[in-house]
Amino acid sequence: QPYETTKPKELLAHLVPLMIERMAAFDGTTTSVLLEVGTRAISSKQLLFYMTDQKIQKIIEQFHAAGSLASFQGDYLAMVSANIRGNKTDRVIRTVVDRIATVQDDGGIDATITLKRSHGGVKGAKFTGVRNYTYMRFYVPKGSVLVSATGFSESPGALFETPNSHAVPDQDLARIEKNMHFDARFPVTLSEEFGKTVFGAWTIIDPGETTTLSLAYSVPLSLTPGYALLWQKQPGTESMPFTSTVVLPSH
Repeated sequence: QPYETTKPKELLAHLVPLMIERMAAFDGTTTSVLLEVGTRAISSKQLLFYMTDQKIQKIIEQFHAAGSLASFQGDYLAMVSANIRGNKTDRVIRTVVDRIATVQDDGGIDATITLKRSHGGVKGAKFTGVRNYTYMRFYVPKGSVLVSATGFSESPGALFETPNSHAVPDQDLARIEKNMHFDARFPVTLSEEFGKTVFGAWTIIDPGETTTLSLAYSVPLSLTPGYALLWQKQPGTESMPFTSTVVLPSH
C-alpha cells in the first residue's frame, strides 16, 4: 500500500519487523543465498554491526565488520564525506582520487591528494538537481602536518542554527574530537580522532559542475623503514576510482 511520511527513516520501524518475520520462514536454499549476499555486503562495507556486548563486538571487529578505523603502522588514508541539505545528490556525485606519496631521503613522506568531483545532476531535477554541500574529513597518520589546501569552500554558515544559551557540548563528540582548531591559512579544520590526525573541509558544487580539490601534507618520520599504505573505504558508499603513486628516493 502507498506509504507517505515526512520522516523517511520512519519506514524502517515498519519494515524491519516484517523482514525478521519473513527471514524466520526461509528454507535452506534461500538462507544460503542470504548468507552469500550478506557476506558480499560486509566485504564491501555496506553492512556493519555494533553490539553493546564487548565480547561479541571484539569478534565483529576481528572480521572487519564493525566499520572502525584500523590501527596501522604505515601510511594511512580514510576519507569520510557527509552532505548537508543535499537531498539525494550523493548518488550523482562522482569522485576520482589521485594520491602521490614522495618518500624523502630521510624517510619522511610528502603526500598530495587530488580529488576531481563532478555533479551529474540536472538543475531542477527532484532530489538530485540541487547544490551539494559536503563536509569531507581526511584521516591520516597522527602527527601529519598540513602544507596546503586548494579548491575547498568556506563553511556555509547560513545552513547552521546558532546554539541557544543553554546548549552544552556533546560528551561523546568531546571525547572523540581532540585539539580541534582552524588553520589560519586555509579553510580547513584540524583535529585528532581515533588516533589519527584529521583535516576537515567543505566542498560545494552545483549540478553540471566539476571541481578539483587538492590537499598536501607531510607524514611523520616514524613510518620508516619501508613503505606501505592502507586506504580504508567509507562504509555505506560505492567504490570510487583511486590511484596511488609512490615516488621513492633516487638512491
